[in-house]
Amino acid sequence: MCTIRDFNLTVQHNNIGDAEQWLYPHPSKEGVRYIILTAACRQDMHRPGDGSSIISIHMEFLKKNTDFKNCYECGTSFVNRYLVLYMCGNGLGIDRVGITVSKKVGNSVVRHRTTRLIREAWRLHEGEFQTGDGGTDFVFVARVRAKGIPYRQMEYSLLQLMKKAGCIEMVRK
Repeated sequence: MCTIRDFNLTVQHNNIGDAEQWLYPHPSKEGVRYIILTAACRQDMHRPGDGSSIISIHMEFLKKNTDFKNCYECGTSFVNRYLVLYMCGNGLGIDRVGITVSKKVGNSVVRHRTTRLIREAWRLHEGEFQTGDGGTDFVFVARVRAKGIPYRQMEYSLLQLMKKAGCIEMVRK
């Protein structure tokens, strides 16, 4: 790991095999947290001052079945009309998200669209969530009613759940 200056910020650079990561400082209430950008995301960035900002930020996802099961069994749950949220601490220092859409919701096209809506709503609001320093796993389960709803409704539903969980202060319509 080396520290470099980029865009007038002190940036940490990791080389992990073929993968490269840049850690950008991001101030929060608890102190400075770091945003992880992979090499592919970093190529999409533009310099501040030309009217553009960071386009993509690397998000951590739950992938292993054991992580999902642990969140279902040990976590707390919150429910609304379209989504169910399971939330538990992971002790890793990072927040991870998992998304589940069952076959009851619809065919693969409908399921993938629902997953994309949830993922996009999470990506856009990830910086607003206050989860603590220990790291938290979030699992969103789409209910059958979520089939075919527009993005704004899905976004509002996700923000409502995060407010119920105490991770966000205010939900705007």
